[in-house]
Amino acid sequence: MLFHSQMSLAESAEGAGHRHHLAAVGGIARHHGKDANYLGLEYEYRLNERWGIGGFYEQTFNGFDIEALGITGTFHPSAGWKLMGGIGSEGKLDNNKSKWLLRAGIGHDFHVGHTIVTPLLTADWIEDNSTSIYLGVAVGFGF
Repeated sequence: MLFHSQMSLAESAEGAGHRHHLAAVGGIARHHGKDANYLGLEYEYRLNERWGIGGFYEQTFNGFDIEALGITGTFHPSAGWKLMGGIGSEGKLDNNKSKWLLRAGIGHDFHVGHTIVTPLLTADWIEDNSTSIYLGVAVGFGF
């Protein structure tokens, strides 16, 4: 899910925002027709008010056990909104095999004091022609 905790364009334009953003993310995931919970971390470095780069790590549990790890690019088209794309790998926790994935996602940042809350929808297209869908919320901060 792509690194999803960022500042609004207004904050960036005023210089009040931070370039580094770290968030914990969690929610529900669907893969091969099964549902599971997931938790993870995401990071974004804001290059400017429209673009950022970062990475993600997510692990599912209570349904199927996979982990996903990758890098993302994020486009911020307007205040609060973000579109993410990236590459990475996904694999089962009980073996050492992993598969390439392509990730796309969308989210919207809400600022609550110094905390950033971001509802997210992310999809991973995996090299074995399967798809994982993540619906969750990231809670993070800038520094």
